[in-house]
Amino acid sequence: MQTIPTERYDPSNKRIRLLYELRWRLFPLLRRMYSVGEKTEISFRAIIRDPRHISIGYGSRIGFGAELWTFGSHPEGGKYSIVCEDFSDIRPYALLHAYGGWIHVGKRSCINSFSIVNGMGGVRFGDNVMMGTGCNFISAEHEFEDRDTPMSFQECHLSPIWVEDDVYIGAGSTLLAGVHVHAGAVIGAGSVVRHDVPSGAVTAGVPAKVIRMR
Repeated sequence: MQTIPTERYDPSNKRIRLLYELRWRLFPLLRRMYSVGEKTEISFRAIIRDPRHISIGYGSRIGFGAELWTFGSHPEGGKYSIVCEDFSDIRPYALLHAYGGWIHVGKRSCINSFSIVNGMGGVRFGDNVMMGTGCNFISAEHEFEDRDTPMSFQECHLSPIWVEDDVYIGAGSTLLAGVHVHAGAVIGAGSVVRHDVPSGAVTAGVPAKVIRMR
């Protein structure tokens, strides 16, 4: 089964026509070389670095301008630093940067446009996770206590972020290192989440607090 192109095909444009012809000829070979499932849609203008450390599942979509970049192999010796399971949806201009850590996107989960996933400390999304645009997941934080050393040279504190199944994250929200969002939770738009969120909780604010239970 061939991959479905995501840009509009214009036969009068010689450059686009050549790119499409190359795509149909090379993609079966690339699928055998790398871990890419069938019926995937990968934009020509998506940026995928270190593909040998990336796994993209069946029926997934990688949008225009999205970036998947591992910056190296899995820190614990795993084969793949970035895993997008079946039917995952990486929207246009979403950035998944593992920075030598790892990122795992579950089945039917969406990383929406202009969202940033910093996987240095590890980030895991469960299945059926929804989010609005412009969300941030920051699993690494710079230390800043030593005033004699520039902050950019101080150590990073790494702690994984875990978003369980069936979570809805509002647009513009930020989840900081070490946060665990339990199944069925809702995070209001623009929230900054510093602490764990209970299952079924509706949270909002800066910092985010539980408003009510579903």
